[in-house]
Amino acid sequence: MNAGAAAGGPVTVGRVLGVEEQPVGPLSVADVQHVMRHLLGRQARTAGGDTGEAQPGEDVTPAPDRSDAARQVSVIAGHPGAGSSTVALALADAAAASGQSVHLLDPASPGRSGLVAAAAVELGTDPTGTWRRGRRTSIVIERRAFFHGESTVVPSGVVDDELTVLDLGCTERTTARAIPTIVVCRANVPGVRLVEQRLEELAGRPLLVAAVGPHGWAREVRASVGPRLTALQDTALVVNVPWDSRLDVIGLTDRPLPRPVVAAGAQLLSSIDTARRLLAVDGRAAGRGDR
Repeated sequence: MNAGAAAGGPVTVGRVLGVEEQPVGPLSVADVQHVMRHLLGRQARTAGGDTGEAQPGEDVTPAPDRSDAARQVSVIAGHPGAGSSTVALALADAAAASGQSVHLLDPASPGRSGLVAAAAVELGTDPTGTWRRGRRTSIVIERRAFFHGESTVVPSGVVDDELTVLDLGCTERTTARAIPTIVVCRANVPGVRLVEQRLEELAGRPLLVAAVGPHGWAREVRASVGPRLTALQDTALVVNVPWDSRLDVIGLTDRPLPRPVVAAGAQLLSSIDTARRLLAVDGRAAGRGDR
């Protein structure tokens, strides 16, 4: 970290990357991932003349065998109202229960954050005033304190965390291809239809689906399942997240999540390696087919 950051000044994309700062509009997911890897001391590969610069909306793909991808997981809603913040918090709570320290990051504008009441202790804002920080057991939760159209300020507290969970909600941005991505949907006919489209958009990444609803799907729901969701079901990469009536009423608070919901989070975490291995196998098979 350079002297300006050490002195408590704003930690910006330009400052961290050592380039001239320019107003670039709202911080993209690619920007967050790029700067997080830089703060962790892991530079993206720059082979073949690639500059390694993250452009808004484009993938930033780290090397598959590096540890930064293993320490990050993205949670994306397959459709509005799917419950991505609940699943992201379930992942964080499950990891914390296993003894890990966790960083849960919600880059949404303040009025759209599903984690506004999830911290047990509020720790104030970071030195830039852009991010509001809270703590929940061994989880550090960071969400936007405000959203300024030209802000490129990112939180600086990710360096010591063992696991980073990105709650991306309904964003249209894509994540780096090496980062496992959990797509959340409701276990109903509209939900499984919409998540099929989302899975197609995110193809080429380690993917899992968190289906919020009853464990046994209705006949109409099963009949609406598309080929990509079927393939994930066949490899046990679709995890049921129980619907909880109390959560549906009060939303996410500082109280512990219901045990079945946390158990689903633990199952998702344990399935990430399977998703990564299956993607690698598919990639090798596709490579042999191209010869």
